[in-house]
Amino acid sequence: MLEVAAIAVCHVALAAATPGLDVVSLVYASRATGELAPILLVAYLTTTLSADITEAREHIETLAQTDALTGLANLRMFNEVWQREHAACEREQGSYALLMIDMDKLKNINDNFGHEGGNSAIKLVAQCLERSIRGTDTAARFAGDEFAVLLPGASPEVAETVVARVRHNVYKTTLDLRSRMIRCSVSIGVVNYPKDGRDPRELMSLADRRMYRDKELRRAPGVQASA
Repeated sequence: MLEVAAIAVCHVALAAATPGLDVVSLVYASRATGELAPILLVAYLTTTLSADITEAREHIETLAQTDALTGLANLRMFNEVWQREHAACEREQGSYALLMIDMDKLKNINDNFGHEGGNSAIKLVAQCLERSIRGTDTAARFAGDEFAVLLPGASPEVAETVVARVRHNVYKTTLDLRSRMIRCSVSIGVVNYPKDGRDPRELMSLADRRMYRDKELRRAPGVQASA
């Protein structure tokens, strides 16, 4: 638009310098309109096309960073955020917590209510995760029924508080499937940097082992799903 305005100013200036041409006359206004109209049209189309391209690029970037089913970050995006946070904590001697989360008995839901029912359960857990964390935290869906949460700056005590909140929110949020109220539950493994280790791969492996240990304990007789 600035270029169009500059062209219009130059047009008027040249017209004013032309002997015998009145720039305030109707004749000049009509001629100027005819000459500038194509330029205005091109400027409008270019601006519209640029906006569409920007919107499309942002949409593609969003798709590349988020899980299509839940809207959470995907594995690629989570790893990028985690790597940045880990590097920052190494430089500044900071801390963070990592939660690995696995849904309990999703196969039973799929068997009884189909994959649509399973997808609804996955989305329910994702929504509960978002309600359970801060805006500075990152929740992601890895694959299937596995999730991860990164808690920057979280101490072990804060991490355990978040774990309890996640369990509570998931268990208390019922899922209506074919007029049956279904309760979901999750198994969680939590590690803290640097308390539990300094290597990201070791931290991930430890969080996985703790998650599966939690799942085994929760299968034991007398263990409540909401515990």
